[in-house]
Amino acid sequence: MSVIIVDDLPLMVSTLVSMFNDIGFKTVHKAYDGKDALLMLNKQKYDLIVADWNMPRLNGLDLLKAIRNNEGTRSIPFIMITGNVSQTDVITAIKCGVSEYLIKPFSKGMLRDRVSRAFRAPISSSRASSTQVNKMEDVQLAPPNKNSILLVDDESANLLLLNELLQDDYKLQSCKSGMKAIEICQKKNKPDLILLDIMMPEMDGLEVCKALKSQPETEHIPIIFVSALTQTADVVKGLALGAIDYVTKPITPEILKARVNTHMKLVTQHQSMSVQVDTLMDNIRLRDDIEHIFQHDLRNPLTTILAAVNKLEGNVSEFQEDISAIKSSAAVIQAMVEQQMIMHKLESNEYHIELTSIDARALVMKTVAALSHEIEEKSLSVDIEISSEDVFAGDSALSFNLFHNLIKNAVEAAPHESTISIECNPKEHHLVFIIKNKGEVAEEIRSSFFEKFVTFGKEKGTGLGTYSAKLSANVMQGKLLLNTETDNQTEIEITLKKL
Repeated sequence: MSVIIVDDLPLMVSTLVSMFNDIGFKTVHKAYDGKDALLMLNKQKYDLIVADWNMPRLNGLDLLKAIRNNEGTRSIPFIMITGNVSQTDVITAIKCGVSEYLIKPFSKGMLRDRVSRAFRAPISSSRASSTQVNKMEDVQLAPPNKNSILLVDDESANLLLLNELLQDDYKLQSCKSGMKAIEICQKKNKPDLILLDIMMPEMDGLEVCKALKSQPETEHIPIIFVSALTQTADVVKGLALGAIDYVTKPITPEILKARVNTHMKLVTQHQSMSVQVDTLMDNIRLRDDIEHIFQHDLRNPLTTILAAVNKLEGNVSEFQEDISAIKSSAAVIQAMVEQQMIMHKLESNEYHIELTSIDARALVMKTVAALSHEIEEKSLSVDIEISSEDVFAGDSALSFNLFHNLIKNAVEAAPHESTISIECNPKEHHLVFIIKNKGEVAEEIRSSFFEKFVTFGKEKGTGLGTYSAKLSANVMQGKLLLNTETDNQTEIEITLKKL
């Protein structure tokens, strides 16, 4: 298979090239920014794209958007690499169609796993709703193990002192040379932080820092220098090389502990966010899997049930009530499956729309008739003020899906023995439909009313109806609006183009 690696850091590119060669990719090409990558993608087809987020000229997110907006590259798996984990960035990337996230630092095994998941279980875009953003904050993490610190100093007395001060709170390793420190950091279980003496024989702390910061596998490890008061110039050099802080000798225990604790908290936050990102990606994949089962695996048994009921109907008179109940329930499930199929096609840009002339009054009358059982159960009345001359440009299936979901939502929310009104106000180029029912939308969901899985106060509510309606309206170049300025009633406005 072929992969294009996009990163502005040559060292990171060469590391990834080596990793992909080891994984078994036959063709590995390099680009150093998003614009170069797009030029290469116009000339050659690739099986996988791996890109850093932060790059000059065209960053990773803009590259992702360009790839997903191009018919020829839209389906290529895209893995985003980043060292700065932001919850907002993760959600944005998922909405734009990222296949996987790889957070620095990572190993070859982690890369192999992400590549496998990107091919095996691609994530549909627009899966990350505002509800899911909140779920990231709610991820329950296991109690963390003690973080680890590597102590590097050529003086045994200094190592003994540092060990005495930190051993109760952290797992500690120690060594007396710069070369040994680099060797330890190249192993699988890397330290979370390094306390590094500047003055050492053979290889001083500055050289160790430079070596570690020049390797993608170790550049992420925070380094705190331990220096004498006379080494100010060396400390400045070390900070320029990428060290995050310093403490001076003779060591003041309170200052050392405070600075180590501060930087270790940042390490822990980064680790926690990495776990949350992985959990979010897994949850979205799980939801996709469930929807796939719902859409496809239920269809065959439903068809069998309906066929059997039709065969029995009329032959077993004493069971007519039971047969009717089975038939009604199967029909409801079948309608849910069909709605899921429509949503899946709309979300995946697979729905082929055919705009025709839609008689608005006939459509609404058909929808109300389909909901007659629910309307009668609640003793509702439905006032329809739509002229037979009101015609809009729409797709037949999507138009029914749009109005059925919104009117059904009004029926479910309306109090018993109340009235639902459906009216149409023709404008110059549009028809504006207004559906009203008694009862207000809960304030908690008003801003996200048309988002996926948003529901409130309905025991069996799925939060899919209004979302499906929004998708249908969008594809037909229409729009939906919830009027939140009405008292004690819900008012939905649907705007659709005239034919």
